[in-house]
Amino acid sequence: MLDEAVKIPHVAHLLIMGDFNCPKINYTSGCMDNGASVFEYNFFDKTQNLFLVQNIFLHTRYRHGDVPSRLDYVFTDEEGLINDVDYLSPLSKSDHVILHWHTIVEPQESLPNRPQKFVFHDYSPMQLQLSQVNWSEMFDGKDVNTCWTLFKEIMHDMIQKCIPLASPPGQEEY
Repeated sequence: MLDEAVKIPHVAHLLIMGDFNCPKINYTSGCMDNGASVFEYNFFDKTQNLFLVQNIFLHTRYRHGDVPSRLDYVFTDEEGLINDVDYLSPLSKSDHVILHWHTIVEPQESLPNRPQKFVFHDYSPMQLQLSQVNWSEMFDGKDVNTCWTLFKEIMHDMIQKCIPLASPPGQEEY
């Protein structure tokens, strides 16, 4: 259904929300917590491959005796469409918070061109180039901040050279 939603022609923006029951996905760090299910891995991959932006970053479910978790997500197809998210008290006996947010909606003459994004599927060209870097020599005698800056610059350069760009699904219909 997510595949179909992002391909709807002539839609300027997309908002998908719901209780997805994927507590092991950590969209903040971009990885899975220990014990993630196959469904959670597949769901996370699908949302990343479709370039969906997840907008909920605090816990949304609290049940006595359970660890708080984030089960409810609000996805958009572009950053900045959701702001001022409030996490309100649950309604009645529910163990899920009420989410309240503002959606940025502006009439447009024509649909926007969404920027291309990197597609991180095949790391082998990048791995090959990174294996040729003499990290010990590069970092020798430098402080942590300088090493970090060098590392970031090299990684950014490698991503630019080795990772392909792709348009979000449906871009060709704009």
